[in-house]
Amino acid sequence: MGLTDFDASLAVVKGIKVLGSSTSSRQELVEALNLAVKGGIKALVEVRSFEDIERTMWELKKGQVKGRVVIDLSK
Repeated sequence: MGLTDFDASLAVVKGIKVLGSSTSSRQELVEALNLAVKGGIKALVEVRSFEDIERTMWELKKGQVKGRVVIDLSK
């Protein structure tokens, strides 16, 4: 599977965002998307409870969060 197999309509349904940069070339974008298609890019996502919101905000302000933090209000 490569970039030519990319289904843009599925990306819309799943809410996938593709962001570009004015400092990268079209070829670099193609290479990055191919890497993503092959599973070579993994999102760093940590789920925390609402009780951790204060610590989370402090870590965000200090630049200590790697990836994304999701606050799960059901926890």
